[in-house]
Amino acid sequence: MLIVDAQNIVRQYSLGGSVFTALDGVNLKIERGEFLSIVGKSGSGKSTLMHILGLLDRATTGKLFFSGSNVYELDDAKLAKLRSNEIGFVFQSFNLLARTGTLDNVILPSVYTSKKYDARKKGLEILEKVGLLDKLKNTPAQLSGGQQQRVAIARALINDPAIILADEPTGNLDSKSGGEVMQLLKTLNKEGKTVILVTHDEDIARNARRVVRIADGKIVSDQTL
Repeated sequence: MLIVDAQNIVRQYSLGGSVFTALDGVNLKIERGEFLSIVGKSGSGKSTLMHILGLLDRATTGKLFFSGSNVYELDDAKLAKLRSNEIGFVFQSFNLLARTGTLDNVILPSVYTSKKYDARKKGLEILEKVGLLDKLKNTPAQLSGGQQQRVAIARALINDPAIILADEPTGNLDSKSGGEVMQLLKTLNKEGKTVILVTHDEDIARNARRVVRIADGKIVSDQTL
């Protein structure tokens, strides 16, 4: 079953009187439960595509379907609800609140969802899953980079999203911590989460079961490993 269906996505920006095309007719179908990577060099369009797939940006032209629904037919409130409920984000820079403890960082997205659950109880369960139950009150500065990224993954999971969208999740980590993060993403995928990994690193990309390469705003290859 398709969870994402991007059809002829074009994204253009006006720059000083000229038009820059960041994405040029991208078509991408993603099945529920897939683990795929989108790989490309800086300026290839992969970050723009990530923002569009994550509903953080809107295509200039084209259609984007999420579980069969055309997201561009939704108003802003419904779009925000869909993004909050169904997409969990993991970023290279972690994006944790500096003065906030681990558990409170993890449960923060629960404030913005329409889903009903005991956020503290669920946060504890997820922190146990990622091996950080002994770091509940630690601020980000008291954690290693790998631990911070595991907190970020736990935060991405709190609303039980259908998709985990990870943007260069190992970019600020040493190889050991990066390997642990990738193993965690693989485990989440085996448990049923759709994982979309955005990276410039071919070695990291090959952790996925499908590798989509993008260059100059176009998909140039789509390979199942």
